Order: sequence, then C-alpha cells, then structure tokens
Amino acid sequence: MDITRRAWMGVTAVAVAAPSLAAGAAASGFVILSPGRSAHDYGAALAALADYARSELAAQGLPGMTLSVTDAGGFTAVLALGFADVARREPMRPDHLFQIGSISK
Repeated sequence: MDITRRAWMGVTAVAVAAPSLAAGAAASGFVILSPGRSAHDYGAALAALADYARSELAAQGLPGMTLSVTDAGGFTAVLALGFADVARREPMRPDHLFQIGSISK
C-alpha cells in the first residue's frame, strides 16, 4: 500500500490568490493566500521578515525553508526560500510538506 502525506491529509494543491495587499508584500516574495478581514498593511513587516529569513538561511547554511504568517482576521501569507532538493535544484514551494518529528510536541 502506497500512502503519501498529501493523500493522508487530503492535500492536493494549495489555492493561491493573487497578492492583493501592499506592493511590499509581493516584492518581499511572500504569497498572500488570504487577505483576511482587516485592511492592515503588512508589507513592511513581511519585507523585514523575508530579509531576516534570507540572512538566516545563508548564515545557517540551510538548503531551504518556508514561513507562514497569519493573523486573527484570517490574513495568511507564505514565503518559500531555497531548495527542497539541493541535488536536483528543486526550489521550495509554498505547498511543500515537511516531515516533522518530536519538535511538534
């Protein structure tokens, strides 16, 4: 029996809405999945977070990572950086799933 995490969780794809918030959010590389109910402009904060994540990716020698940001109003944004598979140069995508271990307790 071949079971994948995507099949187990019922994940087939991530619907990504076009970024509709601040230009800074789109310029930072974050993909806005949901604009939420508030009109808050997170552009500057997302740009600062993206800059920090990129510096840590390089400083720690990490192959790749994804970040997700959400607020109480339903705003959700995702940033994918680096590579999911370094040997094949496969870039990270917002819908990549990660195997987790005891760090999730």
